[in-house]
Amino acid sequence: MRLGPGSLWLVMEAMSASGVVKEAIRSVAAAVGSPMVRLWRNSKPDLEEMRRTLVLLEAGLRDAERRSRDEEAVRLWLEQVKAVARDISALLNSRRRRRGRVFAKLSLVKKIEKLKEKLKAVEEKRHIFGFTFHNSSTIEDTYAKRETIACVDDEFTIVGRSREKEEIVRTLLQSESKTTILPVLGLGGMGKTTLAKLVFSDSRMQDFERRAWVHVSQKFNMLRIVKAVISQFEGTADGFDDLQSLYNQLEKISSGKKCLIVLDDLCESDIELLRKLKLMANCGKERRMVRIIVATRIEAIAHELSTVSPYKLRPLSNDDCWNVFEQIAFQWTNEGDLHVLEAIGRDIAIKCKGLLMAAHAVGSMLHNKNVDFWKAARDSNTWDQCSSHIDVLPSLRLSYEHMPSYLKSCFAYCAIFQKGSTIDKDKLIQQ
Repeated sequence: MRLGPGSLWLVMEAMSASGVVKEAIRSVAAAVGSPMVRLWRNSKPDLEEMRRTLVLLEAGLRDAERRSRDEEAVRLWLEQVKAVARDISALLNSRRRRRGRVFAKLSLVKKIEKLKEKLKAVEEKRHIFGFTFHNSSTIEDTYAKRETIACVDDEFTIVGRSREKEEIVRTLLQSESKTTILPVLGLGGMGKTTLAKLVFSDSRMQDFERRAWVHVSQKFNMLRIVKAVISQFEGTADGFDDLQSLYNQLEKISSGKKCLIVLDDLCESDIELLRKLKLMANCGKERRMVRIIVATRIEAIAHELSTVSPYKLRPLSNDDCWNVFEQIAFQWTNEGDLHVLEAIGRDIAIKCKGLLMAAHAVGSMLHNKNVDFWKAARDSNTWDQCSSHIDVLPSLRLSYEHMPSYLKSCFAYCAIFQKGSTIDKDKLIQQ
Protein backbone atom coordinates (compact mmCIF):
# COMPACT_ATOMS: atom_id res chain seq x y z
CA MET A 1 0.00 0.00 0.00
CA ARG A 2 1.29 3.45 -0.91
CA LEU A 3 0.84 6.20 1.66
CA GLY A 4 0.91 9.92 1.09
CA PRO A 5 2.98 12.23 3.30
CA GLY A 6 -0.02 13.03 5.44
CA SER A 7 -0.58 9.37 6.25
CA LEU A 8 3.11 8.60 6.62
CA TRP A 9 3.69 10.64 9.73
CA LEU A 10 0.59 9.10 11.31
CA VAL A 11 1.89 5.60 10.64
CA MET A 12 5.17 6.59 12.26
CA GLU A 13 3.26 7.94 15.23
CA ALA A 14 1.33 4.66 15.39
CA MET A 15 4.58 3.17 16.62
CA SER A 16 4.99 5.99 19.14
CA ALA A 17 6.39 5.44 22.59
CA SER A 18 3.06 6.23 24.25
CA GLY A 19 1.36 3.32 22.48
CA VAL A 20 4.20 0.89 23.22
CA VAL A 21 4.35 1.91 26.88
CA LYS A 22 0.57 1.61 27.18
CA GLU A 23 0.79 -1.98 25.95
CA ALA A 24 3.60 -2.75 28.41
CA ILE A 25 1.50 -1.38 31.29
CA ARG A 26 -1.36 -3.69 30.28
CA SER A 27 1.00 -6.67 30.07
CA VAL A 28 2.47 -6.01 33.52
CA ALA A 29 -0.96 -5.45 35.07
CA ALA A 30 -2.20 -8.72 33.56
CA ALA A 31 0.86 -10.56 34.89
CA VAL A 32 0.44 -9.15 38.41
CA GLY A 33 -3.19 -10.28 38.48
CA SER A 34 -2.47 -13.70 37.00
CA PRO A 35 -2.39 -16.88 39.12
CA MET A 36 0.92 -17.62 37.39
CA VAL A 37 2.60 -14.87 39.40
CA ARG A 38 2.69 -17.25 42.37
CA LEU A 39 4.96 -19.55 40.37
CA TRP A 40 7.38 -16.76 39.59
CA ARG A 41 8.86 -16.76 43.10
CA ASN A 42 9.30 -13.19 44.33
CA SER A 43 8.67 -11.42 41.01
CA LYS A 44 5.41 -9.72 42.04
CA PRO A 45 7.14 -6.79 43.83
CA ASP A 46 9.39 -6.31 40.78
CA LEU A 47 6.39 -6.34 38.45
CA GLU A 48 4.53 -3.82 40.59
CA GLU A 49 7.60 -1.55 40.61
CA MET A 50 7.88 -1.86 36.83
CA ARG A 51 4.24 -0.88 36.46
CA ARG A 52 4.70 2.24 38.62
CA THR A 53 7.76 3.25 36.60
CA LEU A 54 5.95 2.74 33.30
CA VAL A 55 3.00 4.85 34.47
CA LEU A 56 5.42 7.61 35.51
CA LEU A 57 7.15 7.45 32.11
CA GLU A 58 3.84 7.58 30.28
CA ALA A 59 2.90 10.86 31.94
CA GLY A 60 5.81 12.66 30.27
CA LEU A 61 5.70 11.01 26.86
CA ARG A 62 3.45 13.53 25.13
CA ASP A 63 5.98 16.29 25.71
CA ALA A 64 8.84 13.94 24.81
CA GLU A 65 7.24 12.93 21.51
CA ARG A 66 6.63 16.57 20.64
CA ARG A 67 10.25 17.51 21.34
CA SER A 68 11.71 14.46 19.59
CA ARG A 69 11.19 16.07 16.18
CA ASP A 70 13.82 18.70 16.97
CA GLU A 71 15.98 17.16 19.71
CA GLU A 72 18.07 14.17 18.72
CA ALA A 73 18.83 13.24 22.33
CA VAL A 74 15.12 13.03 23.15
CA ARG A 75 14.47 10.93 20.05
CA LEU A 76 17.19 8.45 21.09
CA TRP A 77 15.81 8.32 24.62
CA LEU A 78 12.34 7.51 23.24
CA GLU A 79 13.83 4.65 21.24
CA GLN A 80 15.29 3.27 24.47
CA VAL A 81 11.88 3.59 26.15
CA LYS A 82 10.19 1.73 23.32
CA ALA A 83 12.84 -0.99 23.27
CA VAL A 84 12.56 -1.86 26.95
CA ALA A 85 8.74 -1.56 26.89
CA ARG A 86 8.57 -3.97 23.96
CA ASP A 87 10.89 -6.41 25.76
CA ILE A 88 8.62 -6.32 28.81
CA SER A 89 5.49 -7.00 26.74
CA ALA A 90 7.19 -9.75 24.75
CA LEU A 91 8.46 -11.56 27.84
CA LEU A 92 5.22 -11.44 29.81
CA ASN A 93 2.95 -12.19 26.85
CA SER A 94 5.05 -15.19 25.83
CA ARG A 95 4.91 -16.56 29.38
CA ARG A 96 1.12 -16.25 29.45
CA ARG A 97 0.85 -18.17 26.19
CA ARG A 98 3.12 -20.91 27.55
CA ARG A 99 1.59 -21.22 30.99
CA GLY A 100 0.74 -24.86 30.44
CA ARG A 101 4.39 -25.78 29.95
CA VAL A 102 7.12 -26.33 32.52
CA PHE A 103 9.68 -23.58 32.14
CA ALA A 104 12.73 -22.39 34.02
CA LYS A 105 11.34 -20.19 36.80
CA LEU A 106 14.78 -18.97 37.82
CA SER A 107 15.50 -17.81 34.28
CA LEU A 108 12.22 -15.89 34.18
CA VAL A 109 12.86 -14.23 37.52
CA LYS A 110 16.31 -13.11 36.37
CA LYS A 111 14.86 -11.71 33.14
CA ILE A 112 12.22 -9.74 35.05
CA GLU A 113 14.89 -8.36 37.39
CA LYS A 114 17.08 -7.40 34.42
CA LEU A 115 14.21 -5.63 32.66
CA LYS A 116 13.33 -3.81 35.87
CA GLU A 117 16.88 -2.45 36.08
CA LYS A 118 16.90 -1.44 32.42
CA LEU A 119 13.59 0.35 32.87
CA LYS A 120 14.86 2.11 35.98
CA ALA A 121 17.96 3.30 34.10
CA VAL A 122 15.83 4.72 31.28
CA GLU A 123 13.49 6.41 33.76
CA GLU A 124 16.42 8.08 35.55
CA LYS A 125 17.50 9.72 32.27
CA ARG A 126 14.06 11.32 32.05
CA HIS A 127 15.04 13.88 34.69
CA ILE A 128 17.74 15.28 32.40
CA PHE A 129 15.16 16.50 29.89
CA GLY A 130 12.63 18.03 32.27
CA PHE A 131 9.53 16.89 30.42
CA THR A 132 6.16 18.47 31.09
CA PHE A 133 3.71 15.99 32.59
CA HIS A 134 0.22 15.52 31.14
CA ASN A 135 -2.87 13.98 32.62
CA SER A 136 -4.16 11.22 30.33
CA SER A 137 -7.60 11.07 31.90
CA THR A 138 -10.40 9.53 29.87
CA ILE A 139 -12.56 11.80 27.73
CA GLU A 140 -15.87 11.05 26.03
CA ASP A 141 -15.49 9.16 22.78
CA THR A 142 -16.54 11.11 19.71
CA TYR A 143 -17.66 9.36 16.57
CA ALA A 144 -18.07 11.07 13.22
CA LYS A 145 -18.70 9.87 9.72
CA ARG A 146 -17.15 11.51 6.72
CA GLU A 147 -20.48 11.61 4.89
CA THR A 148 -21.80 15.13 4.37
CA ILE A 149 -25.36 16.48 4.31
CA ALA A 150 -26.81 19.62 2.77
CA CYS A 151 -27.85 21.18 6.09
CA VAL A 152 -26.08 24.41 7.09
CA ASP A 153 -25.27 24.78 10.81
CA ASP A 154 -27.37 27.69 12.07
CA GLU A 155 -25.16 28.15 15.13
CA PHE A 156 -22.31 29.53 13.01
CA THR A 157 -22.24 32.27 10.43
CA ILE A 158 -20.52 31.22 7.21
CA VAL A 159 -18.02 33.93 6.38
CA GLY A 160 -15.89 34.81 3.40
CA ARG A 161 -17.82 32.99 0.69
CA SER A 162 -20.65 35.40 -0.22
CA ARG A 163 -19.04 36.49 -3.49
CA GLU A 164 -18.24 32.91 -4.47
CA LYS A 165 -21.81 31.82 -3.73
CA GLU A 166 -23.22 34.62 -5.87
CA GLU A 167 -20.97 33.78 -8.78
CA ILE A 168 -21.92 30.10 -8.72
CA VAL A 169 -25.65 30.77 -8.35
CA ARG A 170 -25.52 33.24 -11.22
CA THR A 171 -23.64 30.78 -13.45
CA LEU A 172 -26.15 28.00 -12.78
CA LEU A 173 -29.26 30.14 -13.26
CA GLN A 174 -28.09 32.05 -16.31
CA SER A 175 -26.84 29.02 -18.23
CA GLU A 176 -28.99 28.29 -21.29
CA SER A 177 -27.85 24.69 -21.63
CA LYS A 178 -30.14 21.77 -20.89
CA THR A 179 -27.48 20.33 -18.56
CA THR A 180 -24.87 22.39 -16.74
CA ILE A 181 -22.15 20.72 -14.67
CA LEU A 182 -20.10 23.11 -12.56
CA PRO A 183 -17.17 21.62 -10.61
CA VAL A 184 -15.98 23.45 -7.50
CA LEU A 185 -12.25 22.77 -7.40
CA GLY A 186 -9.99 23.31 -4.40
CA LEU A 187 -7.51 21.80 -1.98
CA GLY A 188 -8.66 19.67 0.94
CA GLY A 189 -9.85 21.86 3.80
CA MET A 190 -10.58 24.85 1.56
CA GLY A 191 -14.34 24.78 2.18
CA LYS A 192 -15.76 23.23 -1.01
CA THR A 193 -18.53 21.37 0.83
CA THR A 194 -19.47 24.47 2.83
CA LEU A 195 -19.75 26.53 -0.35
CA ALA A 196 -21.86 23.85 -2.03
CA LYS A 197 -24.18 23.88 1.00
CA LEU A 198 -24.57 27.66 0.72
CA VAL A 199 -25.53 27.39 -2.94
CA PHE A 200 -27.86 24.43 -2.36
CA SER A 201 -29.62 26.27 0.49
CA ASP A 202 -29.90 29.62 -1.31
CA SER A 203 -33.52 30.81 -1.67
CA ARG A 204 -33.15 31.16 -5.45
CA MET A 205 -32.30 27.47 -5.75
CA GLN A 206 -35.51 26.38 -3.99
CA ASP A 207 -37.43 26.74 -7.26
CA PHE A 208 -35.92 23.46 -8.47
CA GLU A 209 -38.62 20.78 -8.24
CA ARG A 210 -36.08 17.98 -7.96
CA ARG A 211 -33.18 18.37 -5.55
CA ALA A 212 -30.57 15.85 -4.39
CA TRP A 213 -27.38 15.95 -2.33
CA VAL A 214 -25.08 12.91 -2.69
CA HIS A 215 -21.82 12.34 -0.86
CA VAL A 216 -19.89 10.25 -3.38
CA SER A 217 -16.98 9.15 -1.12
CA GLN A 218 -13.79 7.34 -2.12
CA LYS A 219 -15.55 4.18 -3.22
CA PHE A 220 -17.26 5.24 -6.43
CA ASN A 221 -20.49 3.30 -6.94
CA MET A 222 -22.65 4.39 -9.87
CA LEU A 223 -25.67 2.37 -8.71
CA ARG A 224 -25.55 3.92 -5.26
CA ILE A 225 -25.21 7.45 -6.65
CA VAL A 226 -28.13 7.14 -9.06
CA LYS A 227 -30.28 5.41 -6.46
CA ALA A 228 -29.57 8.22 -4.01
CA VAL A 229 -30.61 10.81 -6.59
CA ILE A 230 -33.80 8.95 -7.47
CA SER A 231 -34.77 8.40 -3.84
CA GLN A 232 -34.39 12.12 -3.10
CA PHE A 233 -36.26 13.09 -6.27
CA GLU A 234 -39.16 10.69 -5.91
CA GLY A 235 -38.86 9.11 -2.46
CA THR A 236 -37.88 5.56 -3.41
CA ALA A 237 -35.50 3.61 -5.64
CA ASP A 238 -36.69 0.15 -4.57
CA GLY A 239 -36.88 -2.52 -7.24
CA PHE A 240 -34.26 -0.98 -9.52
CA ASP A 241 -31.01 -2.96 -9.40
CA ASP A 242 -29.38 -2.29 -12.76
CA LEU A 243 -28.20 0.89 -14.43
CA GLN A 244 -30.62 0.72 -17.37
CA SER A 245 -33.65 0.46 -15.07
CA LEU A 246 -32.32 3.30 -12.98
CA TYR A 247 -31.67 5.34 -16.13
CA ASN A 248 -35.26 4.81 -17.27
CA GLN A 249 -36.64 5.75 -13.84
CA LEU A 250 -34.46 8.84 -13.60
CA GLU A 251 -35.58 9.94 -17.06
CA LYS A 252 -39.21 9.43 -16.10
CA ILE A 253 -39.24 11.32 -12.79
CA SER A 254 -37.10 14.22 -14.02
CA SER A 255 -38.88 14.76 -17.32
CA GLY A 256 -39.98 18.38 -17.70
CA LYS A 257 -38.55 19.29 -14.28
CA LYS A 258 -35.86 21.62 -13.00
CA CYS A 259 -33.28 19.42 -11.25
CA LEU A 260 -30.47 20.43 -8.88
CA ILE A 261 -27.85 17.84 -7.83
CA VAL A 262 -24.74 18.17 -5.67
CA LEU A 263 -22.08 15.47 -5.90
CA ASP A 264 -19.82 16.09 -2.92
CA ASP A 265 -16.27 14.79 -2.48
CA LEU A 266 -15.93 13.16 -5.90
CA CYS A 267 -12.50 11.48 -6.16
CA GLU A 268 -12.96 8.88 -8.90
CA SER A 269 -10.46 9.54 -11.69
CA ASP A 270 -11.41 6.67 -14.02
CA ILE A 271 -12.31 8.44 -17.27
CA GLU A 272 -14.80 5.79 -18.40
CA LEU A 273 -16.74 5.95 -15.14
CA LEU A 274 -16.78 9.75 -15.26
CA ARG A 275 -18.08 9.71 -18.82
CA LYS A 276 -20.80 7.25 -17.83
CA LEU A 277 -21.76 9.54 -14.96
CA LYS A 278 -21.91 12.50 -17.34
CA LEU A 279 -24.09 10.48 -19.72
CA MET A 280 -26.52 9.67 -16.91
CA ALA A 281 -26.72 13.38 -16.11
CA ASN A 282 -27.74 14.11 -19.70
CA CYS A 283 -30.53 11.54 -19.78
CA GLY A 284 -34.00 12.64 -20.77
CA LYS A 285 -35.73 13.03 -24.11
CA GLU A 286 -38.18 15.67 -23.00
CA ARG A 287 -37.31 19.23 -22.14
CA ARG A 288 -35.86 19.66 -18.66
CA MET A 289 -33.14 21.62 -16.88
CA VAL A 290 -30.38 19.92 -14.88
CA ARG A 291 -27.82 21.78 -12.78
CA ILE A 292 -25.05 19.77 -11.12
CA ILE A 293 -22.40 20.98 -8.67
CA VAL A 294 -19.39 18.68 -8.27
CA ALA A 295 -17.08 19.30 -5.28
CA THR A 296 -13.64 17.82 -5.94
CA ARG A 297 -9.96 18.41 -5.24
CA ILE A 298 -8.79 16.69 -8.44
CA GLU A 299 -8.36 18.91 -11.48
CA ALA A 300 -8.65 16.06 -14.00
CA ILE A 301 -12.13 15.23 -12.67
CA ALA A 302 -13.20 18.85 -12.89
CA HIS A 303 -12.13 19.16 -16.52
CA GLU A 304 -13.63 15.82 -17.57
CA LEU A 305 -17.08 16.50 -16.12
CA SER A 306 -17.45 20.25 -16.57
CA THR A 307 -19.72 21.83 -19.16
CA VAL A 308 -18.63 25.28 -17.98
CA SER A 309 -15.31 26.47 -16.56
CA PRO A 310 -14.56 24.85 -13.17
CA TYR A 311 -14.82 27.24 -10.24
CA LYS A 312 -11.42 27.35 -8.56
CA LEU A 313 -11.84 28.10 -4.87
CA ARG A 314 -9.30 30.44 -3.31
CA PRO A 315 -8.16 30.51 0.35
CA LEU A 316 -10.02 32.70 2.81
CA SER A 317 -8.53 36.07 3.69
CA ASN A 318 -6.77 36.34 7.05
CA ASP A 319 -9.71 38.37 8.41
CA ASP A 320 -12.26 35.80 7.26
CA CYS A 321 -10.13 32.99 8.66
CA TRP A 322 -10.03 34.86 11.97
CA ASN A 323 -13.84 35.22 11.95
CA VAL A 324 -14.24 31.46 11.48
CA PHE A 325 -11.71 30.70 14.21
CA GLU A 326 -13.31 33.24 16.58
CA GLN A 327 -16.79 31.72 16.33
CA ILE A 328 -15.51 28.33 17.45
CA ALA A 329 -12.59 29.06 19.78
CA PHE A 330 -14.30 31.78 21.83
CA GLN A 331 -17.24 29.73 23.05
CA TRP A 332 -17.32 29.65 26.87
CA THR A 333 -14.08 31.62 27.14
CA ASN A 334 -13.17 33.51 30.32
CA GLU A 335 -14.02 37.16 29.57
CA GLY A 336 -11.04 38.36 31.55
CA ASP A 337 -8.67 36.81 29.02
CA LEU A 338 -10.48 37.98 25.87
CA HIS A 339 -8.04 40.72 24.85
CA VAL A 340 -5.00 38.52 25.31
CA LEU A 341 -6.62 35.58 23.54
CA GLU A 342 -7.74 37.73 20.63
CA ALA A 343 -4.17 38.83 19.91
CA ILE A 344 -2.94 35.25 20.06
CA GLY A 345 -5.92 34.02 18.04
CA ARG A 346 -5.28 36.46 15.21
CA ASP A 347 -1.72 35.14 14.95
CA ILE A 348 -3.06 31.58 14.81
CA ALA A 349 -5.62 32.52 12.14
CA ILE A 350 -2.80 33.77 9.90
CA LYS A 351 -1.00 30.44 10.35
CA CYS A 352 -4.13 28.63 9.09
CA LYS A 353 -3.31 30.13 5.64
CA GLY A 354 -6.90 30.65 4.60
CA LEU A 355 -8.01 27.05 5.09
CA LEU A 356 -11.50 26.70 6.55
CA MET A 357 -10.83 23.21 7.93
CA ALA A 358 -7.66 24.39 9.64
CA ALA A 359 -9.48 27.26 11.37
CA HIS A 360 -12.23 24.86 12.49
CA ALA A 361 -9.80 22.20 13.74
CA VAL A 362 -7.57 24.53 15.76
CA GLY A 363 -10.52 26.57 17.03
CA SER A 364 -12.19 23.41 18.32
CA MET A 365 -8.97 22.35 20.03
CA LEU A 366 -8.51 25.70 21.77
CA HIS A 367 -11.99 26.57 22.96
CA ASN A 368 -12.24 26.65 26.74
CA LYS A 369 -8.42 26.39 27.11
CA ASN A 370 -6.23 28.80 29.07
CA VAL A 371 -3.86 31.47 27.78
CA ASP A 372 -0.74 29.31 28.15
CA PHE A 373 -2.33 26.58 26.04
CA TRP A 374 -3.14 29.11 23.32
CA LYS A 375 0.41 30.47 23.36
CA ALA A 376 1.85 26.97 23.09
CA ALA A 377 -0.36 26.28 20.05
CA ARG A 378 0.63 29.55 18.40
CA ASP A 379 4.35 29.02 19.01
CA SER A 380 4.44 25.34 18.06
CA ASN A 381 6.95 24.54 15.33
CA THR A 382 4.40 22.15 13.84
CA TRP A 383 3.19 25.05 11.67
CA ASP A 384 6.53 25.16 9.86
CA GLN A 385 6.92 21.48 9.07
CA CYS A 386 5.10 21.25 5.74
CA SER A 387 6.79 22.38 2.56
CA SER A 388 3.56 23.25 0.78
CA HIS A 389 2.60 26.93 0.86
CA ILE A 390 -0.99 25.96 1.61
CA ASP A 391 -1.42 22.79 3.64
CA VAL A 392 -4.02 21.73 6.18
CA LEU A 393 -1.74 19.12 7.81
CA PRO A 394 -0.01 21.40 10.36
CA SER A 395 -3.31 22.38 11.98
CA LEU A 396 -4.57 18.81 12.02
CA ARG A 397 -1.28 17.54 13.42
CA LEU A 398 -1.50 20.15 16.16
CA SER A 399 -4.91 18.79 17.13
CA TYR A 400 -3.54 15.24 16.97
CA GLU A 401 -0.65 16.07 19.30
CA HIS A 402 -3.09 17.20 21.98
CA MET A 403 -5.11 13.98 21.94
CA PRO A 404 -4.85 11.72 25.00
CA SER A 405 -2.27 9.01 24.37
CA TYR A 406 -4.86 6.21 24.31
CA LEU A 407 -6.73 7.98 21.50
CA LYS A 408 -3.56 9.01 19.70
CA SER A 409 -2.34 5.45 19.21
CA CYS A 410 -5.79 4.24 18.09
CA PHE A 411 -6.19 7.12 15.65
CA ALA A 412 -2.69 6.74 14.27
CA TYR A 413 -3.05 3.02 13.73
CA CYS A 414 -5.98 3.66 11.40
CA ALA A 415 -3.66 5.55 9.04
CA ILE A 416 -2.44 2.23 7.60
CA PHE A 417 -5.85 1.83 5.95
CA GLN A 418 -6.40 3.54 2.62
CA LYS A 419 -8.87 6.42 2.58
CA GLY A 420 -12.38 5.08 2.01
CA SER A 421 -11.55 1.55 3.19
CA THR A 422 -14.18 -0.51 4.95
CA ILE A 423 -12.89 -1.36 8.43
CA ASP A 424 -14.32 -4.23 10.44
CA LYS A 425 -14.45 -2.78 13.95
CA ASP A 426 -14.27 -6.19 15.68
CA LYS A 427 -11.14 -7.18 13.73
CA LEU A 428 -9.66 -3.75 14.32
CA ILE A 429 -10.15 -4.05 18.08
CA GLN A 430 -8.42 -7.46 18.05
CA GLN A 431 -5.36 -5.86 16.45
